[in-house]
Amino acid sequence: MSDSSRPKAVYEPGELDKVRGRLGPLSAEEAKKMSQVLGGEVGVEKSAAKQAAGSSDRGVIKRNRPKGVEASALVDRQRHREAENGAASGGYGSDSRKAASKPKRHDDDPNTPYKLHYIERVKMDKLMWASNINLKTTGQFLQSVFSFFQPPPDFLNPEFISREISVYVQPLNTLVTATRSLFNKTNTDLDARMKKSSAFAYETLNTIREWDTQTLNSELSNLQMHPRNVTSIDMTNFLKAFFKPLYLLDRLDLDNSIGSAYRLLVKALLVQNPQGPRDQYQKTILECIENLGFLRKEARFHFYPIIMKLISDKCFTCSELFDKRQNRYAAFLGLSKENQIEPSQFIQVKNNAAEKKKEEEEEQQVAESDEEELKRKAIEQENKAVAKGYAILDSLFPGAGWNNVTEAPDMYPYFNDVFRFPKEYVDISPTDPLLQVVILTRVIDELLYALRYVAFGSIDDGMGGSINLEEELSEQIENWHAHLDSSLEKEYIPRLSEYCRLLENPAENHNSDYARRLSSDTRWIKRYFFMPYFSVETAYPPPFRKKEIKSLYSEVRKLRRNLSIVAKGIEAGQKKGGAHSNASCDEITNPWDAYKFQIPNPLSKRLNLLLEGKPKNNAALIYYLLGISVVLDYMVNDDKSWAYAEERGSILFRSLNNEGVVPQNGADKGPDTRRLFEESLKKHAN
Repeated sequence: MSDSSRPKAVYEPGELDKVRGRLGPLSAEEAKKMSQVLGGEVGVEKSAAKQAAGSSDRGVIKRNRPKGVEASALVDRQRHREAENGAASGGYGSDSRKAASKPKRHDDDPNTPYKLHYIERVKMDKLMWASNINLKTTGQFLQSVFSFFQPPPDFLNPEFISREISVYVQPLNTLVTATRSLFNKTNTDLDARMKKSSAFAYETLNTIREWDTQTLNSELSNLQMHPRNVTSIDMTNFLKAFFKPLYLLDRLDLDNSIGSAYRLLVKALLVQNPQGPRDQYQKTILECIENLGFLRKEARFHFYPIIMKLISDKCFTCSELFDKRQNRYAAFLGLSKENQIEPSQFIQVKNNAAEKKKEEEEEQQVAESDEEELKRKAIEQENKAVAKGYAILDSLFPGAGWNNVTEAPDMYPYFNDVFRFPKEYVDISPTDPLLQVVILTRVIDELLYALRYVAFGSIDDGMGGSINLEEELSEQIENWHAHLDSSLEKEYIPRLSEYCRLLENPAENHNSDYARRLSSDTRWIKRYFFMPYFSVETAYPPPFRKKEIKSLYSEVRKLRRNLSIVAKGIEAGQKKGGAHSNASCDEITNPWDAYKFQIPNPLSKRLNLLLEGKPKNNAALIYYLLGISVVLDYMVNDDKSWAYAEERGSILFRSLNNEGVVPQNGADKGPDTRRLFEESLKKHAN
């Protein structure tokens, strides 16, 4: 029998579609070539064969054409449905006319459909499986690799959904809550003042306070109800609520634009209430900018693989995705480039009288000039205060390296000779500023023993009330060593030491989940307790909630503030005659009494020798304590300090050649610190 007379093969319904699906997307030319190679004809499915055979049967039920519809219209509809079916199935089939009519593909056109092919899907899933992202489990990734013909369910790591995702939601909630507390909608006068002063600042801050955290947290709750069944597409509403404001603010510089908007808000608040808590406002602003920076950098990086799954047919790096798929990303959020806030947007106050407008502009220039001058003077004063603090430290500990601290001298051998640190302290890297933080915290702890015998008064808080310095400082004195003990010796040091011991084992332990977890925990502890601007790039969540932590850096700022108030009172007393006239000070009751160390310690001995021939009173004790507190406060609470330079702090443990690979057991022997101190005293005496 010839091929032309051979009957076509008859298949079960849907069988041909399954075969086509396994072959993957084929162009018309590829389909034709495959047909030539394989030979024969495709055949028909049973439903089609039955219809053809039954066309002449008398028993076939005929459907009447709808009234008023012409045959040509029905044919057009049928063709339209066939075209849609062809597009939905990825263009399978051998009809060359369909392929020819297919629109040209545009990678970043949101209106052009696309298909995620096997290779790109596996690349994306591998990225999501990476340890620093942890969006997929090993099993989920392997299932993707071995699913050649059709993609598996795109489930996400249930641990990420149930636990790690909160690491990125919590700073967002904190940011929005803090912004709303400053820029409250119920304060209509403040709203009007901000609009009048700067429409740009108003729009920027309004975007943050209008962040839809209600939808965000609701979506998060829904996701966490069934973490094992969450797919990338299930994250759509959550991601939209999370990233819409970030997209709107994307063109704005964090410090110059957004920071300026917050600072303008504080000025408006102080105009409205001159007695407002300026320090609290500044603290809130710092917290807002810190959290927004975290969301921009770390949250965006962590979530971008999921967004890529939803908007792209190719795997990109984070920066490449938002550059090469910027139109699809904007469409995914339901926004466009025109919605983004421009840094140059600013609206001036409109006045009917031209002269009045000119006067106000001149007043604005004068105010801005005064503000810049105040800022410049504040920076100069801060630099002088820090320099004085370093001079005090150098006089107490000559040769330790305080005069060149930015060059990362290894201070452990020197101060271990002074204080006899616990042996585990040696594991802290000499290039890690945390070593200096620990040393200064210990120095302050030694001096606080004498502060117990100083009597303090009360001061005006600027809000109609008073601050009892006696209570505040007594609490800090009692709890200072406890903070050091709980944060450093119970949380940080044990994890760091355990991590170093792991690294000494065979190489297979280096990248274990436990090792990565220890490394992550130490970094989070360092940030939450000691250095708030320390960058943590890890997929693991913190080992505890931030609200459960009493940070040391906040205590340092508080101690500096209280000591500064007392020092100003002492200066005022000295102008009245000081110790000679037993001048009174409101902030401190006994400034001219001799300081008292009930039990001598390394600091008391050095201080006694350093002040030989000078008054050894409480006023001098306050002076030394304040200078050291200023240095520590500058290090941990100023994000522009040398302690936050990019090359500092990345290596946490003492290692061979400071490479951060192989731990180094022990440190070099320190100098004779007593001899250095005695030589320094003789030098200054001469």
